[in-house]
Amino acid sequence: DIAIAFESTRFPFLLLFGGAVVAPLVEEIFFRGFVFAGLRGRWNWQAAAIISAGLFALAHFVPTSILPIFLLGLIFAFLYQISGSIWPAILMHMLTNAVALISAYAVSQGWLPPL
Repeated sequence: DIAIAFESTRFPFLLLFGGAVVAPLVEEIFFRGFVFAGLRGRWNWQAAAIISAGLFALAHFVPTSILPIFLLGLIFAFLYQISGSIWPAILMHMLTNAVALISAYAVSQGWLPPL
């Protein structure tokens, strides 16, 4: 639970920056820029998207979130495929993580009730 991480840190901005900026940038460069692009060179883009999204989901080590993270991986691959640029996927990933982390921070501060 990320809200617990916010409760135990004295530097919530650093946690937010790492999770909403650094992690999406690094993950998209690896999973879409390297894995998806490499697999797309061998197979069709749909197969490459499924495999890269599966690896993306497994890399997050949260069994209850595998399906949603897999679906996000598919969306990010689709954005890369249709735009021809990795930037839409990076920006969408940053937005997704920022919303989740800001929500978790709000819960940790008692601004929102936990789900």
